[in-house]
Amino acid sequence: IALLLPYTNKYLFSFFKVKPAVDIALSKIYSYLPSNINITLLHGDSQCSETEAPLEAFRLYYDKENRPTLFLGPNCPYAVAPVTRVVSSSSWQLPIISTAAFMKNLDSKTMYSSLTRMHGTYSKLGSAVAKIYHYFNWTISGMIL
Repeated sequence: IALLLPYTNKYLFSFFKVKPAVDIALSKIYSYLPSNINITLLHGDSQCSETEAPLEAFRLYYDKENRPTLFLGPNCPYAVAPVTRVVSSSSWQLPIISTAAFMKNLDSKTMYSSLTRMHGTYSKLGSAVAKIYHYFNWTISGMIL
């Protein structure tokens, strides 16, 4: 598994903040697997960059000892599209799971075929809010910032 997150702690989803949760998930997974199966966690610094993140994906994929079969992240909106295009390409065809893929342009299952979003898109959120307003017959709204 390749974990592609920024190493700097200024983000809520930095590698050092997310890795403990990934370690817990892996320990749960191991409890269901036969003892002869091993999962290696690879990681790279996406730097939240649309340039650096795909380069890290290449570095992780072409690692001589371990080739990932799943990518987790990147979780920076501008880095998701270029990394997903590479990971979903016809030569790699690997699954990628991200929590930052809010943009509608990532809806294309032709270009982003292996992307799994851990949430809906901005447009889906808007549709859900509109349906709630219609259901309750609300006509006035307010926002507290």
